[in-house]
Order: sequence, then structure tokens, then C-alpha cells
Amino acid sequence: MEVTPNTNNLVSIITSTFNNQETIEESWASVEGQTYENWEWIVVNDGSTDGTHEILSKVRDARIKVLHLKENVGVSNGRNHALKMAKGDFICFLDGDDILSKCSLSSRVEKFATNEKIEFVDGQVLSFREHVSNVIHRYQPDFIGDPLVELLSLSGSVFRGNTWMIKVKRDKEYRFQSDLKYGEDLLFQVCLADGGWYSFTEKPVLYYRQHRKSAMNNLAGLENGYLRIYDELKMIPHVSTLLIEKYRTRAQSIMVRSFLKTGKVIKAFKSWIKFNNL
Repeated sequence: MEVTPNTNNLVSIITSTFNNQETIEESWASVEGQTYENWEWIVVNDGSTDGTHEILSKVRDARIKVLHLKENVGVSNGRNHALKMAKGDFICFLDGDDILSKCSLSSRVEKFATNEKIEFVDGQVLSFREHVSNVIHRYQPDFIGDPLVELLSLSGSVFRGNTWMIKVKRDKEYRFQSDLKYGEDLLFQVCLADGGWYSFTEKPVLYYRQHRKSAMNNLAGLENGYLRIYDELKMIPHVSTLLIEKYRTRAQSIMVRSFLKTGKVIKAFKSWIKFNNL
């Protein structure tokens, strides 16, 4: 079924949250503050041990559906639970410590109407620390078209994060690799990037809370994520061996430079060997 974007289209916002008692209310307020009102917010409380359960128990908006898990199953599994519940014509994601801009939904939904080929719409991402007024980085996509090559080139022209709004296609499966801790968004996007076009709005769609313990501060985990994705790519029918090699070369370069930047020369050399032997 093809979707013609209008205010009757339901947008499913997917959140998997774990121990975000300090930030989940701010995320919640940003959802309810959307200028686009036809949404459902599916929140999976992923076994939180802080006050997240108590905060989400205050929800009274019928558009918000909360699923409390007894045990922590990880962000990918949490999102998969929510995706099974989603009924939207479009889906997008919001982590429990991030914030949607007021026009986050409306600006992306409107973009779909400009070209029927568009299946994914992104937008400007503002990274901040502590408070949204403390913006430390702005990211603006600059690519329009089939995103597959750009994704696997790790070029940066297409954002490899959870900022895409996705037009739901009934013949596609929307599922994250459940045991992947790093790069899960990239692999999810690559799996979906089979013919649909990527576009973007120049308006802000997400305020991303940057923690000091980011993925780049766990280079071993990031490296393992890149290596795991390499293995998974070989099982995706629409990903050619040429693209897999392009990905391997680029991921190798990123890891070597990242280790060298932190003064870890031996680890940089070992990483080069790992990727070279794939």
C-alpha cells in the first residue's frame, strides 16, 4: 500500500529506554509538544532499575503505549518489541535521553510528499550536553537518492543514526539485529535500503544528548561492531561484494585513525591486521 503523506497518516515513535529517570520526562514532553498531532509513542521500559517505571506510570495520554519489561534485554530487542506493536504509516525513533524538535514529525512527513520515491527522511541533528541550549555540534545531511552506497562508504553524507523517519512498506521486515551493541542503526538502515530514496529536511529533527562515554570512547566495542556488520553484510542479498569491500576498507581506515588519535599505536596496527584478514 502506497502512502500519500497527510495529517491522517499515523506516525509511530519508537523508544527503548533503560534507567533514564533523569531525562525521560523531557523526551516525553517533546513528543507531546509536536506540531503534528497524529502520532503514537511506543515506549519500552527495558528493565529499568531506577525511577523510570514510576515516571512512565503517570502517562494518561491514550496515544502513548508503555511496555514494562522485567529484565534488561538491550536497546535492539527493546525496539523490536515496540516495532511489533507499531501501527503507523511512518516510523521514527527517539531514545530516552534525547529530545524531538517541535517540528520533528511535521517537517519529515511533509518531505515525503515531494517525491513518491522517498522512503526515508532525515534532518538536522543538534548534539548537546547537559541542556539543549548547550549545542556542541550540528549535523546536516546533504544527500538525496538511494542511500545504500553512501551508508556503506561511511561517508557522512547520510546520517547513520536513529534519526530517519521511514515510510512503512508492507513487504519489508523492520527488525534490529538483537545482539549487536554497536552499529545497530547502520545495519538496520542497510537492510532497508533496497531501492527506496533518502531525503532530508533542513529543519532540526532531533536534539541528541552526547554523553562523555560515547561509542568513540569505547573503541574496542566500536571495532567489534564494524567487524560484526561486515559478517552480516554478506547475508544481505542487495549488498554486492564490491560494496562490502568498500565498507571494509573504510571501516579499517576509521578504526586505525581512531586508535592512532588516542595514542594506541599497537592497537591501531592490530586493527589494521584484523580488517586486512577479513
